[in-house]
Amino acid sequence: MDSITAFWNTLSPTLRDNLGRVVLAVVVFGLFWLLRRLLATLVVSPLRALAKSRHADWDEVLLGIVTVPARLIIIAVGLMVGAEILNVDVATSVFVIHLARVFIIIAILMAAYQIVDALAPSSNRLFRLTGLSINERLLPFMRTAIKLILVALAVVIIIQEWGYDV
Repeated sequence: MDSITAFWNTLSPTLRDNLGRVVLAVVVFGLFWLLRRLLATLVVSPLRALAKSRHADWDEVLLGIVTVPARLIIIAVGLMVGAEILNVDVATSVFVIHLARVFIIIAILMAAYQIVDALAPSSNRLFRLTGLSINERLLPFMRTAIKLILVALAVVIIIQEWGYDV
């Protein structure tokens, strides 16, 4: 341990600072990766088992809607925290913030995309949930149209997030 301390003290203060930040950033990224796995193991798995034991389709659908967006949001938060710890230059910080916002936008629109299938698998379920009555033959076209609108909206929002006027 003394040899490591002696070596550390021989480095210039700037190099020590940079190495410390890099190591800290790697640790933070590792912690957020573990947090993502912890979310899957400690939260989602028991809820999934509970949903299967209750034999309720709705519980499983809600878990499917929430799981992937939650992971993307954790990644976005990890990116922003890592950029703050590394104390990167302004251009890199702006890039990382835009990237994190894109992850959040994708997470929100992914949840909305999955909600379309959850709400309208059949016209009976759609009627029970919303009170709307749509012919069974038109329902696949309606789902596809709504999904295309969501994808187009996602593309426009992401392009605008990167500073382009759409």
